[in-house]
Amino acid sequence: MLGGSVAIDGAEIQAQLGRLPPRLLAVLRAALVGFDEQDIARLLDIPVESVPTTLRVAAAKLTNLLADRRGAESVPPY
Repeated sequence: MLGGSVAIDGAEIQAQLGRLPPRLLAVLRAALVGFDEQDIARLLDIPVESVPTTLRVAAAKLTNLLADRRGAESVPPY
């Protein structure tokens, strides 16, 4: 669900994941498979304190990509 109100197809999520910068994609995938903050920090070679912010940025970027895609499809042509 995007914004708690719009269902998003898994294939659409996968397509938009492919548009993320590699580091943001890596942080999301690492978190999804259960890496903890220390593991993610080592993976990305960043301070542990930066992991939560990096995850928020990655999630926001993915949310924006999905929202932009949904918005483009929902606007009728004139």
